[in-house]
Amino acid sequence: MKWLVILFFVFFSCCKDDLNKVGQRRGEQIPAIDLLLLDSISIINTANLKAGNSVVLFFFDPTCPHCQVETKSILSKLSLFKSTEICFISIASLEDVRWFQKKFKIDEKENIHLGIDTALTYVNFFGVKSVPHNTVYSSDKKLVAVFPYGTDADQLLSVIK
Repeated sequence: MKWLVILFFVFFSCCKDDLNKVGQRRGEQIPAIDLLLLDSISIINTANLKAGNSVVLFFFDPTCPHCQVETKSILSKLSLFKSTEICFISIASLEDVRWFQKKFKIDEKENIHLGIDTALTYVNFFGVKSVPHNTVYSSDKKLVAVFPYGTDADQLLSVIK
């Protein structure tokens, strides 16, 4: 009986909390998500972002008030994200995403990418149920954290390595 208890604790201590809420494991590689840029021709892929920089994938809806608050939070501390690539990802219409870009002047920011996930890859990969939704990857493109209900710049910065 004593050995059974020991085995129980050993097993569960090994399987402890490496799963985040959507079933992805910390340390997994960034998914390859094609993003249609707002010129409606160019495509970037999240797996090909600048090497050596951490990555924040920010899934949003342009008309969502919580998404806009989080965007303001990130933009207000953008200088602290200098070694981070931030990808704003949406599935909204090109017109709505362009409106969002103009409102927040995102096209003027060097380390921010804004695109449309036309294949719904982000939604399906992370099982997104609501926006905003954020995932953070380290400079070697390994999963660090998932924020399934939104967050702010300070929380994102606290997990970026």
